[in-house]
Amino acid sequence: EIFGPVVTVTPFDTEEEAVELANCTEYGLSASIWSQDVGRCHRVGQAMDAGVVWVNTWMLRDLKTPFGGMKASGVGREGGHHSIDFYTEVKNICVSHGVARAPAAAPTPPKPVTPCVTITDSVGHT
Repeated sequence: EIFGPVVTVTPFDTEEEAVELANCTEYGLSASIWSQDVGRCHRVGQAMDAGVVWVNTWMLRDLKTPFGGMKASGVGREGGHHSIDFYTEVKNICVSHGVARAPAAAPTPPKPVTPCVTITDSVGHT
């Protein structure tokens, strides 16, 4: 995967062909679309397999928005609340507030069970 300002200019006849050319790679970190037709930019941007699609610009990013790639360009997102999710381990702890007993020989009616609760703070402690 190339990191750096690199541009590939390939002629195409239709939007579908342009999307096919853009998506025929195993990577999908980001893409740029340059056009005066905003509707076309939205259609093509939705069809591209890239985590970030810039329209008529490059590297314009609000750090509160998610950033990350598709396909072989990474797993997950960083930025905004996605960063908290990425660095959080969720754990489920179930507690019965009744008296624990070994199973009896004869069936006994079930005791009420307190529902399980998962509590996670913003740094991943549960």
